Amino acid sequence: MSLRSKVLTIVATVVATYGIVGYVIQSRILFPSFAQLEREEATEDLQRCVRAIEREIQQLGTSAGDYGAWDDTAQFIADQNVKYAEANLTATSLKGLGINLLCICSLQGKVVGSRTLDLNTQESIDIPGFPKDSFPETHALLRLKEPKDAVGGIAMTGKGPMLVASQPVSNNEREGPIRGAVIIGKLLDSDVIANLREQTQVQFEILPVPPAQPPAKLEPAAAGDIHTARVEIDDRRTDVLHVTTALSDLAGTPCLQIKAAIPREITAKGATAMRFANYSIVAVGLLVLFALLASLQWSVLGPMSRLTHHVVRVGKTDDLTTRLSMSTKDEIGILATEFDRMVERLAETRRRVVEQSYESGLAEMASGTLHNVRNALTPVLVEIDMLREELAKVPVDQLNMARQQLGEGSVSESRRQELNRFLDLASGRLVTVTQETYLKLDDVAVRAKQIEQFLSEQEVSSRADRPLEWVSVDELTREAASLLPGELRERVTIEMGSGVAATGAFKTHRVCLLQVFGNLLTNAAEAIGSVGKDRGTVTVDACAEDEGGTAMIHLRVRDDGVGIAEQDLNRVFERGFTTKSGSARGMGLHWCANSVAAMNGRMYAESDGTGQGACMHVLLPRNA
Repeated sequence: MSLRSKVLTIVATVVATYGIVGYVIQSRILFPSFAQLEREEATEDLQRCVRAIEREIQQLGTSAGDYGAWDDTAQFIADQNVKYAEANLTATSLKGLGINLLCICSLQGKVVGSRTLDLNTQESIDIPGFPKDSFPETHALLRLKEPKDAVGGIAMTGKGPMLVASQPVSNNEREGPIRGAVIIGKLLDSDVIANLREQTQVQFEILPVPPAQPPAKLEPAAAGDIHTARVEIDDRRTDVLHVTTALSDLAGTPCLQIKAAIPREITAKGATAMRFANYSIVAVGLLVLFALLASLQWSVLGPMSRLTHHVVRVGKTDDLTTRLSMSTKDEIGILATEFDRMVERLAETRRRVVEQSYESGLAEMASGTLHNVRNALTPVLVEIDMLREELAKVPVDQLNMARQQLGEGSVSESRRQELNRFLDLASGRLVTVTQETYLKLDDVAVRAKQIEQFLSEQEVSSRADRPLEWVSVDELTREAASLLPGELRERVTIEMGSGVAATGAFKTHRVCLLQVFGNLLTNAAEAIGSVGKDRGTVTVDACAEDEGGTAMIHLRVRDDGVGIAEQDLNRVFERGFTTKSGSARGMGLHWCANSVAAMNGRMYAESDGTGQGACMHVLLPRNA
């Protein structure tokens, strides 16, 4: 299958898949979310109606509390005085409160005073089913133990459901013993329901609980808790949701059913929006399909076909002299141009490889190895010379002469004492020199072991791949600095940049990178000495970078030495190039660059010019 056919198939498949996925998401996720939102809104509307009824009961409780927390009411329970009844148990009082019942009872449930009122006719009414003379002591409205207790809920009467609330009778401060209870009731008639509809803006109705299938309670209701049943939603109709729940009476038994009809506006708008979205997906998909095919043919498929035929021809004929010469400036044109350059470089490299001999490769490897061993061996030789100088200071001949004189019997006593003092002093010096020699020999042994490790690793690396080890930049720098010759180590102060700690450890060829760092630190110290400074600074820093999708570690070794001329920046890594005088052969940086390249990294130099210092950059893969 050609690239053009594949692109056509892929684009058509993507557009079709996009349309199908969009439709599935809308029908399975978005539209159900509209329906769920609509159900939640409907449930909230019904709950708002229930809360409106509860607020009516709370208002009744507030009115009952005003009567209960009154010394006159407590006195009325005690003596049933007529003045209180004439002033408070009146039609005017009930009308002002908008209630149908005001009843005052003693602690034993006896009705001390009571008044009923039809708010429409302004006449007293009989409320069947509601106690006239006395309440049972266990009645729900009399469950008042403390002055701040309250009971409220729904009571079923012969006049229909009534909202009732009771408050204890105490003194003006709501303290002291409870003398009785004030009960206030309000019939839940059509006028009250109409007022609640106006408040909630929900069209609901209150119905008796069907006797054949009463709603089940979830939990026993506490006093004043009128809503304990779950909300039932009937969504069989497409234009309206019927939401129903049950209201409980004072005993916690379902007594009323509240039912609301909620228009299904949300799902209607959601369905309209999804139809429009589906039509848009189809139209846009077809438009994108044709636009992509046309643009791909002009900008990608045609040029890519030319490039493909050219690459296949070069591969089949092995002719590295032909060029594509594509003049476009886009990515394919750049790719074609770079391919031509790559073929040209490949031809040149082929010629160089044929000319290169096996011996030159071995000589370069040996030269690099000897260079690094020499760097590590120099501090050992310095330590040995220092040990020889210290040992030469020990008066060995004088000690032997003193021992011989002490062995002769003709030595006077005063001379013997002087010889003994000399031996004591010389022995102390000898002990000091011995201890210092022992410590320095330990240092020499460590350095010799490092040299042995270099040689061992170099021997292994010539036959097999170098091992990968976890390396941290600060530890690597300290170890490389310890390999510097003594005079170079005294010449520089090595500082760590802020990025070293943040970079952390990474996995690479530790011994090879240690040799590279040792070479870079040596060059930096020598560059500082070239400008006549007694002491300079070398800063080692690191950071994490992304290069072509590969996680890289960017290491920088910066010095304040002699610097690099601009014309030499691209030559410092060439084999044999050097700016040093004397017998230097310019192998250090060349070997370093080759070693870093072997670890899939690269090196480059940076300098503001002669006398401005230099910075060597080493980039390595974070995960070798």
